[in-house]
Amino acid sequence: MKPADQERAEAILHAYGGNPDRWPANERTAVLERIKKSGQLLSLQHNARSLDNLIAKDAGETSMSAPETEVIAARINNSLPAQQDAMGALFTFFQQFMHRQPRFVQAGIGIAFLVLVMVIILPTNNRPTGHPTGQAAFEQWVWEDITGQSLTPNDYIAELTFMDLVDLEVDEG
Repeated sequence: MKPADQERAEAILHAYGGNPDRWPANERTAVLERIKKSGQLLSLQHNARSLDNLIAKDAGETSMSAPETEVIAARINNSLPAQQDAMGALFTFFQQFMHRQPRFVQAGIGIAFLVLVMVIILPTNNRPTGHPTGQAAFEQWVWEDITGQSLTPNDYIAELTFMDLVDLEVDEG
């Protein structure tokens, strides 16, 4: 078989797939003869048919078995380059950036990061006003227990101290 014939048969298999009915009519017979004589072309036709079946299955028109589909899917996935999510890429970039910096620059960046966390991020984790926490929750509970009235955020719970509540209870008792 001439190298040009081999290359043409490969090009037809790559372009038209493994089904001879899809090949150019004027070259079909010659390509089939070339495939019978070449194990490499036979293997290429088998792979092309598997890919044709996978594509047809996606369109809902194949009888390809699940193991064949898994083999082809694994082959395609293994040939793809590895991908990172955005956070992974950012983390990798930061590691490489920090590795190239002198120690005093690394220390400065670390301190700046800690200040950023302490000044900006931590204060935003506070509960919104109007939701009692700690001492205010206890004071609200005591107020409700003594008076039977509920306090709202507009009642300024922070101004009511525990001693005020004790005085109130002593005065009533």
